[in-house]
Amino acid sequence: MKTDRATYRWAVGLALAAALIMVWISLAVGIIGSEDNPANLMYVGVLAVGFVGAIIARLRPRGMARAMFATAIAQTLVLVVAQALHWFDLDRFYAEVKRVLKPGGLLAVMTYNLLTIDGDDNTPLRHLHDITLDGYWTPERAHVDNGYADLPFPFARVDVPDFPMTKPWTLDQLLGYVGTWSGLEKYRKRTGNDPMPAFRTEMEHFWGDPDQPRLMIWPLTTMVGRCHVE
Repeated sequence: MKTDRATYRWAVGLALAAALIMVWISLAVGIIGSEDNPANLMYVGVLAVGFVGAIIARLRPRGMARAMFATAIAQTLVLVVAQALHWFDLDRFYAEVKRVLKPGGLLAVMTYNLLTIDGDDNTPLRHLHDITLDGYWTPERAHVDNGYADLPFPFARVDVPDFPMTKPWTLDQLLGYVGTWSGLEKYRKRTGNDPMPAFRTEMEHFWGDPDQPRLMIWPLTTMVGRCHVE
């Protein structure tokens, strides 16, 4: 009996720790996009189901089991895919979505395009992305650039408001982000050259004080569909 109680306490503690970590990540950096992205509120809804269930159950084992089951069900009501749909085998993925989601459940798909700086799209960043690295992006990148417009989405569309992702960055933060681009890495390997020093110089002229944050704005495409109700 003591062993069962100890195991139960460890399980409750682990669940609470996982919930706190999820909240912390959502508030600090955001699970989807940045911490300002409203899509992260969906995770709050899932946690709320578990929290309210725990209160109703008064932390009793049998009641907690039902609360955890309700939390799991809540997660099957909304499935979120962020910046990844273009890599999937869509036929297999959509078949799995229809199998896992409850009837009437929602699939939310998100992708973000090239950022602008303070709303200015005519920057050295655009030239690097479109001209210098042209031909070095994977073919799937085209789906991101056109906001998944060419990808099939066999679900009943649900209208959602458009909203961008925003984040104030210094120049070094932006350069660190650009340095992770797959097209840049492929360019370096194929040509043996690194365009980043010249890009940094161009951005320093464009930016002004490199320590002064400027607002990065990512256009965000969100498609939400409802699973067919039989």
